[in-house]
Amino acid sequence: ALLQELLDGKRDSYRLLRRFTRPKGQEVWGDMAVAGVRDETGRVLFLINTIVDLTELVRSRDDLAESRERYRILAEHTSDVVLQVSRDGRLEWASPSVADTFGWNRDEVVGRSISDFIPHGDWGNVADALASSASDGSATGGQFRVRRRGGRLIWVDATASSVRDPHGNLVRVVRLRDVDARVRARIALQNSEERFRAAMRA
Repeated sequence: ALLQELLDGKRDSYRLLRRFTRPKGQEVWGDMAVAGVRDETGRVLFLINTIVDLTELVRSRDDLAESRERYRILAEHTSDVVLQVSRDGRLEWASPSVADTFGWNRDEVVGRSISDFIPHGDWGNVADALASSASDGSATGGQFRVRRRGGRLIWVDATASSVRDPHGNLVRVVRLRDVDARVRARIALQNSEERFRAAMRA
């Protein structure tokens, strides 16, 4: 159809990404550009066809798309909360588990600052860790409190790391795991031991 439009004078050229077959049956991808050379009346005398081999580029693109899909499936089915955080601390994506763990729907958290969900006393350490991860792409982690819907604070174990997107930009990925019961039990034990030591000193 494109060739016919060119012959009819409706276009001067066209371009397609097509598969080609090599002599032994191997398929390769090519960026094919076709242009017509016309005489003074506009009749096409001949066609110039150029093909650039884009096989590796197309395979890399397909591999990246497949990798992204695998990551999305894993993130959406894990019980941990997975977040994508922008450089200025905005939540760009959240896994569905954010609803079970924190009581927030995904649409309610995406676009908001991560600091909206972290108490002021914990935010300084969290902000420093995120900034460190964003600057050099290193992984960092720790435990802090996160505000659930309704205002209750729960302890989470977090890891943050940065990966580069196809444009070379750092993308921060944060994983949160609910460890509230474990941390509160540890704090209660520490308080109990401190009271016991105080009683022994007295």
